[in-house]
Order: sequence, then C-alpha cells, then structure tokens
Amino acid sequence: MRKPNGHSRGNPVRLLAAALVLLAGACASSQIDEIPPAVSLDRAFDLVGRRSLRLEAEERRGTVVLIKDRHSTFPGFQRVRPQLRQVQRDNRLLLEYLVGRGYRLLGCEFPLGPIVENDETATQYRIIRPRLRDRRELDEYGVFQPIRFQLVFRERLEVVGVEDPELLAQDLEDFDLFARARRSLGRRDIPAEDRAEIAVRMRELHLRMAQNIAARGAAAGRNLAALMTEKELDRAVMLVGGAHAPAAAEALVAAGFRVEVFESSRYANENETDSTRPFDDVEDRH
Repeated sequence: MRKPNGHSRGNPVRLLAAALVLLAGACASSQIDEIPPAVSLDRAFDLVGRRSLRLEAEERRGTVVLIKDRHSTFPGFQRVRPQLRQVQRDNRLLLEYLVGRGYRLLGCEFPLGPIVENDETATQYRIIRPRLRDRRELDEYGVFQPIRFQLVFRERLEVVGVEDPELLAQDLEDFDLFARARRSLGRRDIPAEDRAEIAVRMRELHLRMAQNIAARGAAAGRNLAALMTEKELDRAVMLVGGAHAPAAAEALVAAGFRVEVFESSRYANENETDSTRPFDDVEDRH
C-alpha cells in the first residue's frame, strides 16, 4: 500500500519532457484493447508502459516480471481517479498477455499463502464476481485487483500472497491510525495545540511506515522465490506497490532470478520524488 509522501520541485525541462513521454504512452495504451500474444515482452511493455529496470542474476534460474502497482487507500467499492484507472488498466492488459504466454503464478500484497474466501475477503468476492463479464469495468474501481485476477484467470493463474504477515499487519494498523489522524487534522473545531500533537503523531507513523518499505519488499521477494522453487517454476509475476519494488527485485536476483520491472504509462514521471506521489485516493463513492 502506498503511503502519502511530500512533494518536491524538479527541473522544469525534465518534468515537461517526462510529461510528454508519459502522455504519449498513455494515449498509445488507451488505444489498444489487448496486447497481441505474439509480440515480445519488450514490445508488450512498450504498448502499455515501459520497463523501468532489468536486473540479471549471475546464475539465472528463471524470470520474474515485477509490476509496480498502485492501489486505492480506501476500502470498499469506489471509483478511483483517472491516473489509477490507467495504471489498473495497463497492469491488467499486461497480465492478460503474460497469462497467455504461460505465466502461472502471481505473487501480491497479501499475507503469505493462498487467497481464500473468508470473513475478511468475502466483501471483495461479492463485489467482484458479478462484474467480470465486462473485462474493463473493474479497471475503474478500488477493488482488490489480485482477487479480480484470481477469478478472471481461475485454473490458469495461481494468485498467492507473498507478504510477511507481521510486517504487513503492522503497516496496515499504522496506516489506519495515520488516516484517522489525517481526518481529525482536517476538522476546524480542533484546537491549535491538539492539531500540533496530531501532526507530530502523523509524522511518527509516516516514518515507521517508511522504515518498513524495504523490509516488506525484501520479504515478498524471498517468499516468491521460495514458492517458485517449491513449485518448480522458472517464471512468475509479482504485483506490489512501487516503493517495495527495489528491495523485492534485489531479493529475487539474489535468489537467482532475472527481474523485469514494469511500470504503467501513467505510473510516474522521471522525477523519483514525484514518482512516489500518491494519486490513489477516490474520486467518488458508490
């Protein structure tokens, strides 16, 4: 899950050039309804985004396509902003292509192990199931995309959680506290001294979440590598928040896998600080 980050100024010329590149990519990806199955992985990336990184292992055991994800920070069924819709659409198109090319395992931001329908996930299954007929509809909503993919590609793709359960649980708890504090900070009836205390608490929570980013990514990479070894697979897909991607990629390379890191045409601009800017809050509610 992406966390709020501060904004910073970048070189105007670089930002303009990056914006033009991303606009061209977004226009190209919005004009296709699928990635032709016969094209190369390089071409598939270009059609809906770009490869942001390729890492080679010294003794390669296989390949992982690591998709940098964004996801809604609000639970439930809600329409998300245009940027996130494009990210979800591009990621879905790429995953359709990869499944067609024989990728059979997807690791995602969920506690390590299978994703099953239970008390915690039942609402997501209930929302997603009746909306699968139109393959495009759920690109626009803040549902848990891995469950969507599990249902769409059943018997063709195994979707599993690869997160360390304790690290993920701590982050989710901290983010919930952060979101509640942010809502309180927006109230006009809060005294100035209380607002100052809330702001301090938000900074503390943000720092703790930031310190967890690399640990979560590294654990996810190690866990996916272990699952690939257990299942004797030489290729897989990982779908994780972009901030976790560097550590996840390093762990996968250390385990012997080549890593191809993909980002959507609307994911980020060339400025690294701006690339972590959150645009995944909701546009309206349903």
